[in-house]
This record gives sequence, C-alpha cells and structure tokens, in this order.
Amino acid sequence: MTTSKLFESVLQILFPRNDMLRVLQNNSLPQKVLPRTYALSAYNNAILCPLGMLYTHQRGVLRLCPSCMRALRSHPPRQPRDSLANFQYYGLSQLPHDIQEAISKGEAASFVSFCFRLFYYGLSPPSRT
Repeated sequence: MTTSKLFESVLQILFPRNDMLRVLQNNSLPQKVLPRTYALSAYNNAILCPLGMLYTHQRGVLRLCPSCMRALRSHPPRQPRDSLANFQYYGLSQLPHDIQEAISKGEAASFVSFCFRLFYYGLSPPSRT
C-alpha cells in the first residue's frame, strides 16, 4: 500500500456544523490573503485545505485526520492544533508563482525572502516589472 493510500484510509468523513467551522476561522488574516480555491462563505469563513473537501463550490463533507475529527467533535468543538486556521495558512494560492514554487520545494532562503517581502511591502508582494 502506498503512503498516500495508507493516509487516505485513515481519513474520516464529517459534514461540518456551523459551530465546528467557527473554530476554524482566523479573523487575524487580511482579506487579500484569504483562500479563493473554495467557496469561503459556504464554509462559514473557515480556513480549510481544499484537498480535504469533496465540494469546493458549496458546503459538503470534509475528509479529516482522526486528531482533527476528535477536536471538532468535542463539546464544544475545539480548534485542532494542526489546523490551517491555527496560523498555518500561508495564502499560497494568492502568491506569485515563483514564490509558490520556492515554498513547495522547501527552499528556506526563498521562504525567508518571501516573509521579508510580505513584511516590508505590507503583506503584498512587490509589483513585477
């Protein structure tokens, strides 16, 4: 069994309630970096990974790891420690392609440069000329 098949076999399915999605919000993120890869409003502005969604244009079931499932099903729901909403969302899809590539390749120097650019230019990459 491949690693991806093994990982998929442990994922659990959940149709999220509003209270669950509420704990997956991050109101500290600037509007311009919020995800555009799925219908954010349909998911109550929760910061989610579209790879775990069966539907991106309307609210639907999510595929979750057991740890996230336990946190969201607790009473009241808790934000999972490893959730994107817990300041682990980078707005990757909104970044210039070269920076997306550098981050996906794990190029540390490029990532530091990316962080500096966001800080220096007020959370906006510099314009390309």
